[in-house]
Amino acid sequence: TDLYQLAVESKKNYNLDLSMFERLVRVYKFQAHTLSHQRRMRPCVSALISSIYPQLQDHAQVLEYPDVQGTNANVFFFDHNHPEGGELDDESLSKVNEFEVLMVVKFARYLLLQGYGPGDITILTPYLGQLKRLKTLMSETTMIFVDERDEEDLRKLHGRAEAADADAPDIPEEEP
Repeated sequence: TDLYQLAVESKKNYNLDLSMFERLVRVYKFQAHTLSHQRRMRPCVSALISSIYPQLQDHAQVLEYPDVQGTNANVFFFDHNHPEGGELDDESLSKVNEFEVLMVVKFARYLLLQGYGPGDITILTPYLGQLKRLKTLMSETTMIFVDERDEEDLRKLHGRAEAADADAPDIPEEEP
């Protein structure tokens, strides 16, 4: 197919597996500089990427970040065995993990009770369906901000849902 002609596997050397930055550096010999000091991540976060960026140093300002209030760690990972859902009942074919959504919403509410404001809390999710669910639940508690690109994706998703509803046959409601 035409799509395969452009695919990396086609061996046509279109270099579609290279980002624009990689093309500038590798193909056009653009001079690149690697960041030597980072000024955003806590040291416990930057340590997670030290094997990828061994020369990256923490700036002094990140050493003075206060501990996250109400927790016993500044970074922690959460593991569970609750599978994603949403593929079959969501027209976006996006994933939603209701357990994760509820856990994140409850944790965000807990942070609000610790004195943090909505602008101090960032929730990242890779799934549009999960973003939609998070937005619905979080808006019941506080003001939320969604990136304009994600907001556009949500509008498109909502438009597809309305179109699917319009295409569905009218089913008369049963009388009691």
